[in-house]
Amino acid sequence: MATVGIGSKISITGLASGIDTQSIIDGITALNARRIQILQAQKAQVTIKRTTFSDLRGKLLELQAQSGRLSRTVAGAFDARTAVASDPEALVAAASSSAAAGQYTVTIDNLAQAHQLASENFAAPGTTIKQGTLTLKVGAGPATTVTIDSTNNTLQGLAEAINASGGEARAAVINDGTATPYRLLLTSTKTGAANAIQLTNNLTGGSGASINPANTIVQAAADARVRIGALSVSSATNRVDKLISGVTLDLKKADPAKPITITVAPDSAGAADAVEDFVASFNAVVDYIDQRDNFDPTTQQAGVLLGNYDAINLQRELTTTLTGSVSGVNQMANRLSAVGIKLTDKGKLELDRTKFESAFNGGVSGVAAEDVKRLFALGGTSTSPGVKFLLGGSKTQPSGATPYQVDVTQAATRGAARGTNVIDGVDEEAP
Repeated sequence: MATVGIGSKISITGLASGIDTQSIIDGITALNARRIQILQAQKAQVTIKRTTFSDLRGKLLELQAQSGRLSRTVAGAFDARTAVASDPEALVAAASSSAAAGQYTVTIDNLAQAHQLASENFAAPGTTIKQGTLTLKVGAGPATTVTIDSTNNTLQGLAEAINASGGEARAAVINDGTATPYRLLLTSTKTGAANAIQLTNNLTGGSGASINPANTIVQAAADARVRIGALSVSSATNRVDKLISGVTLDLKKADPAKPITITVAPDSAGAADAVEDFVASFNAVVDYIDQRDNFDPTTQQAGVLLGNYDAINLQRELTTTLTGSVSGVNQMANRLSAVGIKLTDKGKLELDRTKFESAFNGGVSGVAAEDVKRLFALGGTSTSPGVKFLLGGSKTQPSGATPYQVDVTQAATRGAARGTNVIDGVDEEAP
């Protein structure tokens, strides 16, 4: 029994005195700490796996995006066109996916020009001119009026006032090298015969020099004119996009005696670039899995994906899909290897651009660009010229040996309605 007194020490007797409570407490604490360490290690492993699968998902999404570029039926990677002119200094051409491949011969008779007018000559840009108003209009555009008073009644002041007005004509003071060399030059911001500059000159007040901004026609307003065979087309600008369907022409130089050949063809280089991006995306997925599905004997560390069935099965399914043949496609081009895409011994894809572009350009006997496209893209054909396959999706099922039967009983029509009653100048609307 313990006795306690002032200034005395505590002593314990009995059974409790033989128990090492501190050792017990330390042991329990160490055990709990070990359990916490195990849970923390497990948490770290779960976090690493979660991050790994998240990164793998990102690479798969990129592969899906690149595959989508190749699988589009309309305006996809295989539908692009190139347009090359025999004289690029005279004409630059661009073609959309709707342009028909072939050669076209055009002749540029003349370029579109902007109207230019010049005033009479003055001794200096600061020469004082008469005051009043000047109204300018380009073609059927809005009229703009500038006011010239004692604060800006100089040749340079008039030019600045015209430019500040925001109209469709621009002004500059030029030097023509004569004894009195300075002139006001007006230029339309629009080309074409219909966009001539129209003036109303009321600069008549004050004691300054008289000025006629339309004193000289420097350049007449003119349309561009292009011929293709016996067909002649005019354009208010030097960009012509209605002469050849799907082809835009930027005219640079006119020469009525020089025909220019425009060659429109499938863009094999662009298609190869798209396929190369797809190959790179597939290889990125393979590399990512391979780098984590291994065992390092030096560090005795297993990769995060080592033995992971899902990752291994995913890689196997991708490889099987890409090395198999595609049904319904020309047998000369029904697998990737036929167009220059092979599987290496490391399980990655490798593109032979020369072979691919040759197949795409018709350089392989029995293979056309459409065959290469159908190898990648979902496609369909119709026995009727009135029905055309446009596109499908991931849920579109192959028709197999028996095609789908489509019966068109009526074509779509456009509806229209017109009101006839007017009340107090306001059209009456139906409830």
